[in-house]
Amino acid sequence: MAKTFKWAIIGTGRIANEMAHDLQLLKNVEITAVLSRTQENAEKFAKKYSIPNIFFNRDEFAAFTDVDVVYVASPHNAHYADTMLCLESGKNVLCEKAMAVNAREAAAMINKAGEKQLFLMEAMWMAFFPAIQKAQALIQKGKIGEVRQIDANFFFYKTDDPKHRLLNPELAGGAMLDIGIYVLYFAILMMNELPVSSSSVAYLGKTGVDESSSYLLRFKNGTVATLASSVMVEAERNAAVYGTAGKIQVPLFWNPDKIYCIRDGKKKTYKYKRQGNGFTFEAEHVMDCIKKGKIESNVITHEHSLKLAELMDSFRREWGLKYPFEA
Repeated sequence: MAKTFKWAIIGTGRIANEMAHDLQLLKNVEITAVLSRTQENAEKFAKKYSIPNIFFNRDEFAAFTDVDVVYVASPHNAHYADTMLCLESGKNVLCEKAMAVNAREAAAMINKAGEKQLFLMEAMWMAFFPAIQKAQALIQKGKIGEVRQIDANFFFYKTDDPKHRLLNPELAGGAMLDIGIYVLYFAILMMNELPVSSSSVAYLGKTGVDESSSYLLRFKNGTVATLASSVMVEAERNAAVYGTAGKIQVPLFWNPDKIYCIRDGKKKTYKYKRQGNGFTFEAEHVMDCIKKGKIESNVITHEHSLKLAELMDSFRREWGLKYPFEA
């Protein structure tokens, strides 16, 4: 009989709920614990997903050992402290993106995982969707020739409440850390490499965070990526990769169920099914890595997470955006 794989979750917000729902769709998987800042939220979440162990005290959670991996789904500004709590107490971690607010935090988290020989991965679920992996395969096989241009936009309008996490600088708000990271990583995934140069512009709103930000990346072969994100605009959220012989279109690119490959005037559609919200692909990868004794994913590597954090740091320096809690 297969061993039950045990997850714990830190956080009880929307993303934590979506992951908890999807984990319950998988065989031989149990959510064994939840940690929240308040007892009320912890108890509600535990009741909803039949979770046996409830924590609202961090020290008590640190002492808890009946877990194989912890999913950190707290706000951005808490990722570092929550991940370090887990690593220091001997727990593997899947940390929601952006894994860290800055490169200094990311480096410390990665170093601690190495020191403790524990698994750590940034939760970039996009990379594990079959549609994304098919796009990567088509590019690598030369189906659209040599890639010359990548476009990706992620826009939505959520709120103008300055205390909302998206606009609150105390919570590391702003478009880039929440959704801009998707367009940046999409380009990196499609090229299978990091950019060699970059620049950016942003509109900083009343709270001082980037309500809208755009990014320009160049890769070593000359490919250019034009990318944008905004939490104050309602628009389509699509991406495309243009090559010398064709193009690939990716609707809803951050969690797609289909892509289009267009070449010689012919359009081929690739469609894929998902379980639940689509987090099962990522969860299965994490469990496979841990079962094999890995401390790092070969898909979302520590190097990519660190370099991406460094890239976003450089953009914030260009804009003059520094969060209040940063030294």
